[in-house]
Amino acid sequence: MSTNQIRAMVRTRLRSGALPHGRGQEVFGRRGGTGVCGCCGAAIGPREVEYEVHFSSGRVLLTHLDCYRIWREESMSPAPP
Repeated sequence: MSTNQIRAMVRTRLRSGALPHGRGQEVFGRRGGTGVCGCCGAAIGPREVEYEVHFSSGRVLLTHLDCYRIWREESMSPAPP
């Protein structure tokens, strides 16, 4: 999946509320395992970096490293008109 496709998917999921906005309270990085990326929907393999973002609401978001970067950019950007 291309960066542009992931970015479009993240924007759609942010608008629908499927993905949270903001930075989160805590972020942990580790080797992937059995998680599924909340941004692109693909499995996070053991050779990939998995980010785990915790929010004050109790919600936890798992993402690939690259998807995390895209989500972070998009979630902190003002919504397009």
